[in-house]
Amino acid sequence: MPKTFYINTLGCKVNQYESDNLACILEKAGMTRVGEKQKADVVVVNTCTVTHKASTQSRQALRQAIKAHKGALVLATGCYAQSEPEALESIKGVSFVVDNTQRHLIPQIIEKESPRKSAEKLCGEIRSHHDFPVPDIPVPGTRSRPFLKIQDGCNAFCTYCIVPYTRGPSRSMPWDAVLRHVAHLTGQGFGEIVFTGIHLGYYGQDLDPPTDLVSLLKELEGRMESGRLRLSSIEPKEVSQDLLDLMAGSKRICPHLHLPLQSGDSEILERMNRPYSAEFFEELVHNVRKALPEAGIGVDVLVGFPGETEEHFKTALSLLERLPASYFHVFPYSQRQGTPAAKFPDQVPPDVLAKRTKIIRDLGGLKRLAFHAGIIGKTVEVCVEGRKDAKTGLHKGVARNYVPVLFSADAPPVKSSLVRVKAEKLTPKGRVIGTLE
Repeated sequence: MPKTFYINTLGCKVNQYESDNLACILEKAGMTRVGEKQKADVVVVNTCTVTHKASTQSRQALRQAIKAHKGALVLATGCYAQSEPEALESIKGVSFVVDNTQRHLIPQIIEKESPRKSAEKLCGEIRSHHDFPVPDIPVPGTRSRPFLKIQDGCNAFCTYCIVPYTRGPSRSMPWDAVLRHVAHLTGQGFGEIVFTGIHLGYYGQDLDPPTDLVSLLKELEGRMESGRLRLSSIEPKEVSQDLLDLMAGSKRICPHLHLPLQSGDSEILERMNRPYSAEFFEELVHNVRKALPEAGIGVDVLVGFPGETEEHFKTALSLLERLPASYFHVFPYSQRQGTPAAKFPDQVPPDVLAKRTKIIRDLGGLKRLAFHAGIIGKTVEVCVEGRKDAKTGLHKGVARNYVPVLFSADAPPVKSSLVRVKAEKLTPKGRVIGTLE
């Protein structure tokens, strides 16, 4: 009887893409993927460690999986397995801890191994890891808007960030493989593809010959006959005028940029080892809004970095209030063992951290509400999600500028298709509701 497997994925889009790739390999080998509540012979927990909370959730996910799938072969992989394998090895019931350098061995382990009383570690040195494994075919998973990882790793070494130590140096999917995968996905009827990576703007610098993200996007703009592309997070310094000009005239690239600011105070940015000032970032966002008037502009904000005084916070808050942004992703600072900032003095007390985080999140909510209100009365192109909204029973989709849209339709629209929806009203909580045209 074929083995069954269950994968629990924590963290970022890159992790989700990699879990889907693993699932594809296991299914090709004859295994059956099951849901969380079904008994599995094999359990893989793809961990995250970007914050202290993420590490805690990863350990909890492992313990819950061991309890729910008694007797299963349990493997822990991902970034937490890279940074602190011993923390996962010590959990009773874990059979293997496989870090990001050895991830390719997981299918072989599952095929050959049985549950064991003590965990075995399969770990390597990630900073010397330079390969970029390319799947034979794209792995869309179950999403209506599939992810395509075209870059991995980071060379930036911000003082608060563990990612360069868990993901290794920047490396890119070969140019021809990206073109092939995009063509395959659009040929399968997917209306939107999301380009993802750890440091997406570094794409192509390690290839021979070197290239860049804008050149790749220009090539795809000329090749794609249907569908659209969306960029995940991209660093401020990598948003060039060439990129903005391309996006402004593009039929294929969604007018949406997610930009990691982190702090709105230049002194704190310098302590973070971020390569720009608050003034640079503010000017950039205004330039984006000028070039792309209806674009969705997301901003990452890291609150409570060590040494952040009340004056630093007020300066940052003032900048955020002025920004013509669409939404914020707000994270309280979390000490990560092995990063320089973990040893910095003047760590912000938890109560102050929580208060400041709430203030920024509340401001972000107002920004989001105002941005969503701006599309009411307009007809927007929406990529259809697979499931209806649980509360309203309406169909769901995502507009080009990343606004979620709920809509009614006489006949069920095809999952992943692009449809036109008239945005008609906004709920008090900022949900856009419309009708399929």
